[in-house]
Amino acid sequence: MVNAGYRRPPASMVWVESAAELARFRRLLTEADPADDPAKVVAAAFISSIDHGRDKDEWARHRAELILHAPAVQAQANNVYRQWRSAVAHFVAHRRGEGPDAPYPVAVSHAVLAASAAGHEIWLADPTADLVSCLRKMFAMMMPTDDAQVAMKRISSRE
Repeated sequence: MVNAGYRRPPASMVWVESAAELARFRRLLTEADPADDPAKVVAAAFISSIDHGRDKDEWARHRAELILHAPAVQAQANNVYRQWRSAVAHFVAHRRGEGPDAPYPVAVSHAVLAASAAGHEIWLADPTADLVSCLRKMFAMMMPTDDAQVAMKRISSRE
C-alpha cells in the first residue's frame, strides 16, 4: 500500500495541484459543446482534470489518502471544495439559464464532490484499481439525471 521510502508532504503541499486542476476544469467547460448535457460535461471535465495518469498513481494515492483522512489537510479542504462547487454550479446554471443557487446546479455541484470522494475511496481500497474507472462508476451512480430533473419539476409544481 504505502511505499516505506515515500515521504508524506506537509498538508499545504496536498493542494499545490488544485489551482491547476481547477483551471483545467474551467477551460474544459468553456471548450465543451453548448448542446451537450451540462451534468455530463461537468463529469467528463472533472475526471479529466484530476486524472494525472497511471504513472503518477503512487503520488495521487498518497494525496488522496491525505485529503480523505488527514485532519490537517481536511481543515483546508472546505475552501478547495467550495471553489469546485462554485465552478460547477455557475457552469450548470449558465447552461440552464438559472442562477447558481437554483436546486439543480446546487445538486450537481454537490454530486460532483460526493462522486469524487466515493470514487477515490474505492480506488484507495483496491491497489489494482484505475482512478478514472472508479470515478466514472461513481459519477454514473451519483449525478442527477434527466429523470431527477423531471421529478424536481413535478415537486416544484406542487409547492
